[in-house]
Amino acid sequence: MLLQPKLAKFKKFHKFKIKLKAKNSTSFQLRNGSYGLKVLESCRLTAKHIETVRRSIRKIVKRTGKLWINVFPHLGVSSKPNENRMGKGKGKIEYFVGKVIAGDIIIELTGINNRLAVKALVSASKKLPVKSCFIHLL
Repeated sequence: MLLQPKLAKFKKFHKFKIKLKAKNSTSFQLRNGSYGLKVLESCRLTAKHIETVRRSIRKIVKRTGKLWINVFPHLGVSSKPNENRMGKGKGKIEYFVGKVIAGDIIIELTGINNRLAVKALVSASKKLPVKSCFIHLL
């Protein structure tokens, strides 16, 4: 089951611009875990990307440790079918995305050893459509 909001105030959204850098953001530091996956580029992460990353981490870590996902896909992206005539409103919602700004930590892990955390988060970073890096608490 992919992530999506239970209900929203508005069904369809305007296309948003992705900021290159955020000012005064607290998402640049580890809050919960001792290891994290930091995104180096701004992008829109779909629910499919987030679920794939979660599954790849769980496959390596098994049942040990605690996992936090700091991004949630709450914005719907709509599209109309190809070769449709103009007008007749906006298209239906195809998938949900979450905004990610360069420098955000999207995944956090704790309760596992260093070698396993590196292996899990490096394999998860290969599943993402943007550049990302492994970080840990000193």
